[in-house]
Amino acid sequence: MGRTDFGLTLLRRSVVLDPLNVNAYGFLGDALLNLRRYEEFIAVAKNAKAFDPDARSSEGSIGVGYYLLGDFQTARAHCEANGEKDEDAQFCLAVTYDQLGRHSDAEAMLEKIRARVGDSGAMYYSGIYAQWGNTIKALEWLDTAMRLRDPALL
Repeated sequence: MGRTDFGLTLLRRSVVLDPLNVNAYGFLGDALLNLRRYEEFIAVAKNAKAFDPDARSSEGSIGVGYYLLGDFQTARAHCEANGEKDEDAQFCLAVTYDQLGRHSDAEAMLEKIRARVGDSGAMYYSGIYAQWGNTIKALEWLDTAMRLRDPALL
């Protein structure tokens, strides 16, 4: 709505007012991702991890940030650090392995996600196929997400 700086100021203030609230970091991180401010996002994700080192999605989120910066090796390292337990890390690995030319590993990660969440991961699958450049499959899974009213469609 044209008030990006004001919104970020408020989100940053929420982190200052409640620095132990991981959700405050999450909202700020989401905004930074949507604004394509990936380096700032990574810094926020690392700060959140410092306050809650056991947070399941920390490494995966950081890895996604590096993926979006085009630093695939660093993305892989972060995502592999927590890949078995973290949905963000598994998504990150599926797309990062593909960028690194490890297509069979990327497919295996996609199958691991499918085995765990089934059709409820339709938005994940759509995103993975889109990153792989498979537009037809991406749109098929997007259609599935619409049909299933996937909450991730927001």
